[in-house]
Amino acid sequence: MPKASPKKYTIGALVYVLLFASAAEKIGGGDNDTKCGGEEHWEQKVLIDPAADSINFNIKAATIKQLLAIDTKLPVNKYKESKPRMEIEKQIYEIKHCFVTDILRENDNDLHLVIEDGAGNHMIAEVPDASCPAAQASDWSGNFEEVRADILTYANNYRHYLFTITGVLFVDKSHGQTGVAPNSIELHPIIAFTKEKKINPIPK
Repeated sequence: MPKASPKKYTIGALVYVLLFASAAEKIGGGDNDTKCGGEEHWEQKVLIDPAADSINFNIKAATIKQLLAIDTKLPVNKYKESKPRMEIEKQIYEIKHCFVTDILRENDNDLHLVIEDGAGNHMIAEVPDASCPAAQASDWSGNFEEVRADILTYANNYRHYLFTITGVLFVDKSHGQTGVAPNSIELHPIIAFTKEKKINPIPK
């Protein structure tokens, strides 16, 4: 369920800003402007699109391998910029035992995670910037803020841990993005990010 959305900057939000500032050079990517938010399917990515209320709140457990088996070449599942939320994008999935191999900050201020299962299967998971106006309008803005703060807690050593990542399924178009799945499946947005346990660091 959505977490309460903060109405003003709190001490937690200030800590979040400080964490981001201190971790920025440890995270890849970059953004040279003050803009935030994207264009393609942006309402869908922050869960304010007309079909957001039809999302199934019964979280399904899944593996990366299982999500990569979804056939996004089928017309009903194929990405199109003018297409509304598809039926397969109305489900929240929880993936346990995730390795995070890269974190990037994109031009729209999303935190872009490359997640893997240790068996060669990989995909993208992203969370928007909770301070963006469209994200603030979302019932899930509290989740976005908490997820970003949790991710940034491990910004300097995320390869030392396994995580459980929960998010809404999204089909993106493949445009050479880092870590893109063969079928362009993502979890976007991430609504929960939980550390499981410490592990030996995975190689870059």
